[in-house]
Amino acid sequence: MVGGDRVSKQQLLVAVGLGAAVIVGAVLLTGGSAPTGAIAKVPASADTVVRLDLTITDDRLTQLAAVANGAPLSGSGNTTAAFENETGIDPGPAREVVIFSDNRSAAESAYGGFVLHTDAAVAGVQDTTDSSYQSTTYNGRTVYVPANASNRYIGVLGEGELVVGTQAAVRDTIDVSRGDADPVEGSLRTAYEHTDNGTARFATTTPERWVPSGGGALDTEVYGKLDTASGNYYIDGRTAGLTVQLRASSGPDAQTVAQVTEGATVIGQRTVENDSVAAALDSVDVTREGETVTVRYEQPLGAFQRTVRYLYGNS
Repeated sequence: MVGGDRVSKQQLLVAVGLGAAVIVGAVLLTGGSAPTGAIAKVPASADTVVRLDLTITDDRLTQLAAVANGAPLSGSGNTTAAFENETGIDPGPAREVVIFSDNRSAAESAYGGFVLHTDAAVAGVQDTTDSSYQSTTYNGRTVYVPANASNRYIGVLGEGELVVGTQAAVRDTIDVSRGDADPVEGSLRTAYEHTDNGTARFATTTPERWVPSGGGALDTEVYGKLDTASGNYYIDGRTAGLTVQLRASSGPDAQTVAQVTEGATVIGQRTVENDSVAAALDSVDVTREGETVTVRYEQPLGAFQRTVRYLYGNS
């Protein structure tokens, strides 16, 4: 429960739902999708997925960068930029990217990748002749193996569709695309598909991995009762917002999560050392229906930007 007299910035990130941005950023390999889109190629072993809409206008991209200002929400540009930096290939007019990872194996070896839908990247890979990548095949698909062990493997799934990531993730994605392995299903797929369209959509079945340690006014252990977390980040005109759905194993557990979240926002309003952020926290809306807690936060773009910057320690 909530105790003490303060909550940390990291705890507020979780409590007000902005901690969802941590999920978006943490799975990036850079540090309304239909079921037939890139999500359908994600391997069943994934426990976290993030879809980034890369068809947003230049103005939206500018707004996204302004809102994030170094926070993980700016991941869409980072993903494609990292791909070009490592391969020397411009991914061109990418339409969407779905990033996936298995964080349960983080203590052993990294597993993750992203499926990129683009009009130009495949041709760029095929035209690459330098020694940084060596062409081979796996399950009937072309795979580019990096000479630099720190770089990622690239698999060609089809015209205009690539998978980039660790060797295991690339091979698993190729197997899914060939019909030889199952795509992600179950609670992760359900949580993802229950989110709305937006600049970013995400879902995870390991929400406890994104929760900061306890202490202070917020008992973060209650978030360990969650089975899934999902949501979307969006920009609509001059408004930015985030909707997060936290699903617990039972109604009582969900009620506890909702109570702690509401309590943390109240304490945050009273103790946060930034008047505009304290006022913005008043816009956080926490509701519960059965086993699901929904956290909504929407503000004019400038206010949203100031809140994110403050909570990520950039001001």
